Formats: sequence, structure tokens, C-alpha cells
Amino acid sequence: MEVIAYEKYIRISPKKLRETSRKLAGMHPEKAIARLMFMSTKASRILSKVIKSALSNAVNTKKMDSTKLKIKSVEILKGSFFKRWNPVSRGTAHEIKKRTSHIKVVIEQKDMVEPQKIQKIKPSEATVTADTVKPEEFEKPKKTIKQTAVRKVRKE
Repeated sequence: MEVIAYEKYIRISPKKLRETSRKLAGMHPEKAIARLMFMSTKASRILSKVIKSALSNAVNTKKMDSTKLKIKSVEILKGSFFKRWNPVSRGTAHEIKKRTSHIKVVIEQKDMVEPQKIQKIKPSEATVTADTVKPEEFEKPKKTIKQTAVRKVRKE
């Protein structure tokens, strides 16, 4: 089961958010919040708020166990941008783009299922008859030697 939390039109560039969110996927949400708390950036404060929102959605609305949760993905998408102008010489202006971002955090509940063991078959238990096995299957492929042309150089 998955829980999703969105935050849209955040006034920070997506490049700065992606740099901070790169290692968060696969972590426990509380551990990720603790790690972000020690970073002193605007991106870390924003990401921790969105992860807290997703965690509270999972615990309160979906009634999930908070110890079995992990962050499945953190998507940082480009939002719209504000256009501003900076006047420069000779009566012209340069455009300034004030970028915004959208964040999508997906939290899932990891199931504690033990992997199934593969049963080994003893050679005495295997049922192989002469009719079912073809001798061509056991022959090794013949290696072919690649012949290269040797150029003779005449000495003068």
C-alpha cells in the first residue's frame, strides 16, 4: 500500500531540491527527517515538511504501522517560473527566471516476508532416462580459431 504527499509551487529551483533529495529513496521516513534536520539548507527544511506530511497521512488516514514504512520515491518536478527583468546598459533588459518546484513523496509499507528456500534435488532423486536426453546437448561447442592474414613485408 502506498501513500502520496504533494507540495506544489515551492519557490526554490528544482536543481537545488534534487541535490538534497538524491539519497532519500529507500530510507525509513523518520531516519530521513533526522538526516535532513542536520542540513542547514532551505531544500532540507522543505523536504522534511513533505516527508512529515506523507508520514502522518500513512499513520493517521491509512492506519499503517510506522515501523514498517519506507520512502519509495521522491520526485522533484519543474513548476512554472516567474519572469522578472533586470535593466542593463543601452536601454535593454535581461530576463530573470525565478523557478518553482513540485515535490511528490511516495511512502510504502514494506512487508516482512521471508524469501522462499529453493529445494535442492539430489542426483539420485532426479529422473532422467536415456530417451529424454539427447547426446548433442552434452557436447561442448567446438572452438574455431580465427585466422588473420599475415602481411609479408619485403626488406630492401
